[in-house]
Amino acid sequence: MAAIQRRSQILLFVLVLFIGVSTVVLGSVSIKRSIEAPFAQNKTNALATAEQTGAINIKKDTDGDGLLDSDELSAYGTSPYLADSDSDGVSDGEEIAKGTDPNCPAGKTCTTSAIQPPATSGSSIGDILTGRISSPSATPSVAELRDILKQGGLPANQVDALSDEQILQAYNESLAKTQGNNSSPDTAPATDTSSNLTAEQIRSLLISNGVPEENIKNVSDEDLMRIYDETIQELQQKQTKP
Repeated sequence: MAAIQRRSQILLFVLVLFIGVSTVVLGSVSIKRSIEAPFAQNKTNALATAEQTGAINIKKDTDGDGLLDSDELSAYGTSPYLADSDSDGVSDGEEIAKGTDPNCPAGKTCTTSAIQPPATSGSSIGDILTGRISSPSATPSVAELRDILKQGGLPANQVDALSDEQILQAYNESLAKTQGNNSSPDTAPATDTSSNLTAEQIRSLLISNGVPEENIKNVSDEDLMRIYDETIQELQQKQTKP
């Protein structure tokens, strides 16, 4: 259940940012395609290795911590761009060699461990997105969120152009939505949780992230909300299918 929740959080986070940095065109079909594009590609391609997608170079050690990028992503759950993923002063490579958790700061007790035997084959983008947050109860750093976006398929130059505040805002909004959708049916109120964003908020988010206002001004609130809700539901259904 925790893994599914983390995956939903990450997918919705990528979705919010993708809406903000993508070109929005008029018409419900075009808008839906813009929202669904990164996830449809991930779902249909089902690539055999991450090397085929260009997401990572399996023979590269970007952060110089002694661990291959491919192992950091598929086996240890650490960042290939941060030599010390948990920021405790000990590099990821040293922690793996010592048998300690590179995602749990020294002196702290963590509920889960990301250490797993190295994978013998590459990971798909869906696998890369799953488990990128080292602790379900902790907010990931902006650097980790940037890594998630890049591994999720957003161009690096678009991710780098986003401010820390924009990234954190989008993550917090997607987190709030995911928590609402995962509330227990025995305790949660019987309300429509298909979207926690109003049409005005969606428009403001698009405009604040550089989408020209004239591109969306002719789309009615009803159409915008309907397209957004339908797309969210479709993506969630796809992620819950075996």
